[in-house]
Amino acid sequence: MAVRDISLEFADWPPVPELQLTERPDPCAEFTKCMTKGINTKDIESMMDIQSHMLSRFEKTNEMLLNFNTLSSARYHATNKDFQQHTALLTSMKKDLDSVFQRIRTLKAKLAKQHPDSFTACTVSVPLAEEEEEEEELEEEVVPSESNNSV
Repeated sequence: MAVRDISLEFADWPPVPELQLTERPDPCAEFTKCMTKGINTKDIESMMDIQSHMLSRFEKTNEMLLNFNTLSSARYHATNKDFQQHTALLTSMKKDLDSVFQRIRTLKAKLAKQHPDSFTACTVSVPLAEEEEEEEELEEEVVPSESNNSV
């Protein structure tokens, strides 16, 4: 079997006109045209207006939050400084009170040695009140030392 020349057999077919590159439809362009025909420009403009409005609102909110954070930071630092000063004042007052109570105990001990009869007469009349006060003082001395260790 001999190979025949096919081009000669189809030579009588009507020739297909060759499309030039400019005439050939671009699939991307056709798709874009179809998509743009389905979009309403008024809706797009409306969405753009809404988005620009929301952007301005977010910018204003962001600015307000920045101002709030700045103000809060300034107030925090001022309050923290006052708190540290008050803590130092309370600590010095506690030391002063501890010193005063220690002096009172020392004076009581001296008076008990110098005037034992008078001192025992006074302690018999009010023994419970003094014992309760001393117990409270001892408890107060123990509690702050524990809290100072944790800080």
